[in-house]
Amino acid sequence: NGIVYFAIFLIFLISFYLPNLFAFKTIKLDIPKIKTRILKPYGKIDFKPINEGSAFTPSGMWKDVFWTLNDSGGSPTIYPLTKDGKIIKPAWYDKYEGIKILGAHNMDWEAICADDKGNLIIGDFGNNYNYRRDLTLYWLSEPYPWDIIASGIIKKVSFYYPDQKRFPSIKINFDAEGMFHFKGKIYIFSKNRSDTMTKLYRLDSEFTD
Repeated sequence: NGIVYFAIFLIFLISFYLPNLFAFKTIKLDIPKIKTRILKPYGKIDFKPINEGSAFTPSGMWKDVFWTLNDSGGSPTIYPLTKDGKIIKPAWYDKYEGIKILGAHNMDWEAICADDKGNLIIGDFGNNYNYRRDLTLYWLSEPYPWDIIASGIIKKVSFYYPDQKRFPSIKINFDAEGMFHFKGKIYIFSKNRSDTMTKLYRLDSEFTD
């Protein structure tokens, strides 16, 4: 009799819990309809001296002004642009080729950004083969682009990465091609070639004097 009662109890459990065990609740999701948008060029940079633009940043001083520069081996020059890509230049100068930065050298310029003190910062830290010990940041007062053809640096800081122990490194992970300034600090992104990661380095700009 005990076995019979146990079998009846077991059948009851199975009949009660089994349907609930495999029951799935249907949930309705309201997915918004999104119109497909085709991206179109907003502007085109058509200025012959800009032959390998390597950076683009908004001005920290002038509305609707943007700055760019050329990559490695180019002239130490920056170029002011309107938001649709047109060059800004002095009306009085016919042979304009950008604003030359006196005291700077373009070993491998990769980035430019504005700080919160009216300066531009240029990142000369292209390091494709990881042999450089002279990575450099240049500070300059942001020029007035409608009346300037040359400007000088106000500060130069050379550096290398604290975790790079060999030059060149076995792992090619010490190139960088991106930078921004935020609350007194400079952030630099590595461009790793030996893996798919990136490293973020921070430089406290107030301690670079």
